[in-house]
Amino acid sequence: MVAVTRNNLGLLHFQFGDFYKALEYLEKVLDVRLKLLNDKEKITKNLFIELSGTYNNLANVAIEMGDNYKSLDYYQQSVKVLNDGFADAKIKPQIYQTELAIKYHNIAGVYLRLKEYFKALAFYRKSLETKYKIYNPDHVEISITYNNISLVHEKLHNIDSAMYYNKKALSIRISKLNENHVLIASCYLNLGN
Repeated sequence: MVAVTRNNLGLLHFQFGDFYKALEYLEKVLDVRLKLLNDKEKITKNLFIELSGTYNNLANVAIEMGDNYKSLDYYQQSVKVLNDGFADAKIKPQIYQTELAIKYHNIAGVYLRLKEYFKALAFYRKSLETKYKIYNPDHVEISITYNNISLVHEKLHNIDSAMYYNKKALSIRISKLNENHVLIASCYLNLGN
């Protein structure tokens, strides 16, 4: 319970832009959750999801503090913890797939900021493959990844591929969202560029 409270305090400080205080709380949460891994009786699948989330939150703080490499390390730790926690599961639950898709998407975003476009593309594709396991092909979450794949192709000057993925994103968004939705507008903006 203390870890949850500290996590919430860390997230509040993050939201208010006090990244050093957020980091302080989240590092304490990480320490508590890592210690729980040493107690076999307290290890649950939920602990791995919470620990993965802690690494994800630390990565978000690192991004805001301008440390892309540290954020990348935290995101990768987040994926590792998730995979370790569910290594023995023959069928991965939806929460695992959802969390994994988010982590892959976040890693791709860091690579995009670092201008490592091929790595960004690889992780956006991993995110997309994982999302296909949990969402219908016309889900808005799928469109978000299509849109980001489009942006990477644009950076790589693969205009045909950029247009292809942007149009796929736009098609989903038009069918699922209000015509004045900001996600639809962003697709039109990308097509215009």
